[in-house]
Amino acid sequence: MVPLTSVVTENDKNYVWVLDEQKKAKKVEVGLGNADADNQEITSGLTNGVKVISNPTSSLEEGKEVKADEETN
Repeated sequence: MVPLTSVVTENDKNYVWVLDEQKKAKKVEVGLGNADADNQEITSGLTNGVKVISNPTSSLEEGKEVKADEETN
């Protein structure tokens, strides 16, 4: 489960932004399952322990270092 705010939809595909080992942003395509008012189930695309950016901003770019104010979950 990830916060609903972390899921980004582009061209009919769903993505979340994650932090790689160098604390840089990476966009990952995911499959969605059930959701409630706050959280979204991810059925594919993520591995356990990966850090998901819960409030991605429009300034995020692939490979860009993530700022401290962009929370992870």
